[in-house]
Amino acid sequence: LTPKKNEPCWCYSGKKFKQCHGKKRY
Repeated sequence: LTPKKNEPCWCYSGKKFKQCHGKKRY
């Protein structure tokens, strides 16, 4: 369950997912 690239990240940083945890590949 991952957010879409333009959705807010799940870590409450307020950044978009692609600019935050979206950079990492799990």
